[in-house]
Amino acid sequence: HPSSRLMLSAGLDKRLRLFQIDGKKNAKVQSVFFEDLPISAAEFSGDGGQIYLTGRRKHFYSYDLGAAKISKVEGVMGRHEKSMESMIVSPDSKHIAILGNCGKVAILSTKTKAW
Repeated sequence: HPSSRLMLSAGLDKRLRLFQIDGKKNAKVQSVFFEDLPISAAEFSGDGGQIYLTGRRKHFYSYDLGAAKISKVEGVMGRHEKSMESMIVSPDSKHIAILGNCGKVAILSTKTKAW
């Protein structure tokens, strides 16, 4: 997390785990299960308010930390991606770059989740 001692871990077991890092116990704060997404990439937004999760699916998720709300994003309009396994969030939290088919990169707005 960019401004606190919160760490995330996510994986192919479809779980996002959040830990409070204190250097001693590093207690798990929360675990969130994404039924239809083996997670290959997960990243905090630049402001730390969201977590974006992608995997070998045609969709991806955003998770609002403050509201504990999961939002499913059903692909990228106008694109026919078979998989969204790799992504990166811009430092200013305005965009997400997702690697799609044949090395094409979709740049999405974090507000609209569209390009």
